[in-house]
Amino acid sequence: MMKYDNYKDSGIEWIGEIPEHWDISKLKFHCKIFNGDSLKDDEKIKYSAMIENSVPYVSTKDIDLDASKIDYHNGLRIPIDNIKFKIAPKNSFLICIEGGSAGRKLAFVDEDIYFVNKLACFNSNENNNSKYLFFYIQSPLFQKQFQISMSGLIGGVAISLIRNFESLFPPIDEQLSIANYLDHKTTQIDTLIAKKQQFISLLQEERTALINQAVTKGLDPKVKMKDSGIEWLGEIPEHWEVKKLKFFCFITKLSGFEYTKEWETNENGEIIALRGYNISNGKVNDIKTERISSELSLKLFRSKLYKNDIVYPCTGTIGNAAIIQENDKYHINQNIARINPNTDLVYPEFLFYNLIADATKKQIDFNNSSSMQPVILIGDLRNITIAFPPYEEQFELVVMIEKALKKIDTVFNNSLQEIELLKEYKTALISEVVTGKVDVRKEKLN
Repeated sequence: MMKYDNYKDSGIEWIGEIPEHWDISKLKFHCKIFNGDSLKDDEKIKYSAMIENSVPYVSTKDIDLDASKIDYHNGLRIPIDNIKFKIAPKNSFLICIEGGSAGRKLAFVDEDIYFVNKLACFNSNENNNSKYLFFYIQSPLFQKQFQISMSGLIGGVAISLIRNFESLFPPIDEQLSIANYLDHKTTQIDTLIAKKQQFISLLQEERTALINQAVTKGLDPKVKMKDSGIEWLGEIPEHWEVKKLKFFCFITKLSGFEYTKEWETNENGEIIALRGYNISNGKVNDIKTERISSELSLKLFRSKLYKNDIVYPCTGTIGNAAIIQENDKYHINQNIARINPNTDLVYPEFLFYNLIADATKKQIDFNNSSSMQPVILIGDLRNITIAFPPYEEQFELVVMIEKALKKIDTVFNNSLQEIELLKEYKTALISEVVTGKVDVRKEKLN
């Protein structure tokens, strides 16, 4: 793409050169910026019913972080003549100004809405194009000012500060050209991303189906089948058995580690203390873990894990599991079960695939002892029933499963990488255009 013919020094170090005919001005001279109004819990009940002559009430959670789209059908609507609430009009845009999503969640408004106080509305005046400004706030020039202006424990930026952000303003006709160009190009990119995300969903379904098929039916389509006598298993190969976990595993919910004033987190410690969120996608991660000293590890011997143990959260993140690959490295807290398989009877990998399969999840749902979140009691976990093939066949199934999953995961990871590259390209394109690095006025849209 072509550059502009002439540039000038902006006079601001972090902005640098800009097209000669562009201006730098504070946002408050070009748009109204105001935050919304909070909604109390009793008001949410009041406005959860369909109301005539009403508009949606949008909170931060109703804005999709990746797609920058608003969910207008969240079930909350407020009468349009309610003077208590400020309206974000159609063709304005919102940005989150407080909390973990501050500066990151933003969306263009396609219809009049009421909105929460953690969101700020930018409503352009008649001399500016709102879509141009919407793309501009996604640029590093705006985002840098936003990030250095954040303060407070939860992180946020005051409206009064945002109004005084120095910003770039081309002539109105050029703003329109930029807005049209970026609207067209980013829509193309978003469409590609959506297709790849849909493809990833299909890969995840294929992955799940493969595991379900392997651990309940085997991978030989010609094998004779029999009724397992259990609804969630259905038919299983004729030579397989049906067994409960407790007959070939030692399962316990350990005392776990407890925080006390007697010890503090040791960031340089060698032993990692696991929680449920450290177990995902069949692996153990070190995100937000506590590292404890070897001395403390000796005191917490009852929560220690060993090679071939399978860790299984009993609350919240039920359905995840992971096989421990090395001795004396991990401890678990009291919400995670330790499943120690008898390796003379069952391959740990085969058991792992059973634990993440749908047949196990259905049993857990049936035995769930809490209405608030998924919970399984240790006794119910011991009585989980699986389809049990001969020992040699377990190994063959694991080899076949992992060979097939390797192919799926390669395509899956490549697709994820492609999505990240598309997102990076989108961000770079917006930045180059709204900061005047390239001139799109003569670019053809295709």
